[in-house]
Amino acid sequence: MKADIHPKYHEVTVTC
Repeated sequence: MKADIHPKYHEVTVTC
């Protein structure tokens, strides 16, 4: 399980 942080959008996408 990986959490990708997008600084530009301030969003956190979690991919299993």
